[in-house]
Amino acid sequence: EITFDEWSQCVGDGGCTGQPADENWGRGRRPVINVSFNDITQQYLPWLSGKTGFTYRLPTEAEWEFAARGGAVAPAGQTYSFGDDGALLCQYGNSSDIAGTGSTCSDGFASTAPAGSLKANGLGLFDMHGNVWEWVGDCWQPLYSAKAAKPAGTCTTRVLRGGSWASKAAALRSAGRGWESQDKSKNSIGFRVARALP
Repeated sequence: EITFDEWSQCVGDGGCTGQPADENWGRGRRPVINVSFNDITQQYLPWLSGKTGFTYRLPTEAEWEFAARGGAVAPAGQTYSFGDDGALLCQYGNSSDIAGTGSTCSDGFASTAPAGSLKANGLGLFDMHGNVWEWVGDCWQPLYSAKAAKPAGTCTTRVLRGGSWASKAAALRSAGRGWESQDKSKNSIGFRVARALP
């Protein structure tokens, strides 16, 4: 997940217009929150692409789910990247620790956790389950298909994947989905990037 430190580099270089609120949870290696899809696609991604010389974008919903499941070697249909045992979730994903939410264990973080604090999945990716919902490039459609239904520029509601620190365990499933208006920001939403290959 992109962190406050990484977003601050964009602000320092003039690519991003402001520092999002951290809710007094801390900045540094915590995932940047309170950024909209528009903030990311109109500011951060153009800055990162220009700074590095590579083209960066948000992953598609299909790419995100493939990564969350642990790639091609993961058994088809398993609930999480590590299997189906929800009791192991707190080792891999930061979700709600509040009694009565369906959480089976405490992950040690009441809100966001610094990126990479918990175990990585089979592809070596951290925070694919929980911490913050992650924007992806696809337009929202009620039924998920690995094939995008509309061109990405024709919608205003975008897909979120992965669940967050405030989510019940069910939202952290590899197949879990959410949505939000692309101009909205929340303290439970962040993002990660994908690099386009030549």
